[in-house]
This record gives sequence, structure tokens and C-alpha cells, in this order.
Amino acid sequence: MTRVMDGKQPACVHHCMTKCMAFGPIEEMAKLAAKKKKSVVWGKIHWQIDPSFREPPFHKK
Repeated sequence: MTRVMDGKQPACVHHCMTKCMAFGPIEEMAKLAAKKKKSVVWGKIHWQIDPSFREPPFHKK
């Protein structure tokens, strides 16, 4: 996370030759995804809302 703390993109995003990855605030990523036909937004929104939340909703035991 040092690159991000220095205001740079993560290495995987920076070096992606197809420019298919983006990194930023979840709100900006959602807007970017809405402009495309197929996209996925990954984030830690569950943990930001409720610190006691331990697993994403798609994990079932």
C-alpha cells in the first residue's frame, strides 16, 4: 500500500497493458462501471460500514 499512500496507482493497475483495471474510491468506481457493458467493482464496503462484519454475504457455511 506504499504506492497508494504516495498518491500512485497500485502496481497491478499501473502496469496493466490492457488498461482494464482501475483503482479509486468506491463511488468513482461504481460510476465508471455504470458506463461499461460488463464490469465488476470490488471493494471492502462491508467492512467499512460495519467493523464487526467478518465475511462477504456470498460466503456461506
